Amino acid sequence: MFQTIAIIIAVVICIFFIGIKLYRQFKRAANLDTSGGCGCSCSGCDNICDLPKKDLH
Repeated sequence: MFQTIAIIIAVVICIFFIGIKLYRQFKRAANLDTSGGCGCSCSGCDNICDLPKKDLH
């Protein structure tokens, strides 16, 4: 009985933290244009688009 309760509590805690992470990502994606988000075409932004492409071979 105790093991079942411990597993349920662990699963609920995991779902809670995953839910918070997803909520923050969706919130950030919805406010991308107002948050000053930067894409590959922005000037003065350091992001992955500005890095030189590495050869994968």
